[in-house]
Amino acid sequence: HELDRAAALRRAAHALRPGGRLLVVDHGSTAPWSWNQDPDAHYPGPQEVADGIALDPAVWTVERAASPR
Repeated sequence: HELDRAAALRRAAHALRPGGRLLVVDHGSTAPWSWNQDPDAHYPGPQEVADGIALDPAVWTVERAASPR
């Protein structure tokens, strides 16, 4: 059973008070020391995560959807 991550993040966003912020911090790859080195693992980029949550742009503003440098 796989978690519907976008739906979970959407529910979290809707649980916030007006003016609240949803901060999503994510991994961009598998850690080199991980036992699970699945070459087919997909790690969505920041914009893909933001798009997947699909919040109403009239209500929500994405302040930053980027990877650190």
